[in-house]
Amino acid sequence: MPSMIQGKKVRDAKSKLMINIVKRDVDNAAKMDPGNCAISRAVKRCAHAHQVIVHRSRTYVQMNQGSDWLRYETPESAARELISFDRGAGFQEDNYTLRPVRPSAREGMLKDRKRDRGAYTGKKRTPHHVLKGVRASIKSGI
Repeated sequence: MPSMIQGKKVRDAKSKLMINIVKRDVDNAAKMDPGNCAISRAVKRCAHAHQVIVHRSRTYVQMNQGSDWLRYETPESAARELISFDRGAGFQEDNYTLRPVRPSAREGMLKDRKRDRGAYTGKKRTPHHVLKGVRASIKSGI
């Protein structure tokens, strides 16, 4: 079953999207709000998108009301700025490129691929580091 946001399908974007974050985007942005952060505001302005949801690893863009959502990779540099912004620091005004999701990271690819878990070593796994004071991960739901 394909991913859905607000009852609409999520498709992988086919081409990259260039955005320019300006002071107005940063000044009017809201912390911890994936739909109203500086990147979201810049995408709406630059691409004339209807709605945008930005997470640390993925950005979802709905170009027109009622259309399907397009999935992009959030650039690592922009993700660092998001973390900084959500924690109360500024957001660097700059040009960013949202790229289509890599084929190996597309929806359903992990299900189709057998994973080699390696040999059992008997050691406990190190727990994952959880970032605090930033927006929720896309894995926690939209």
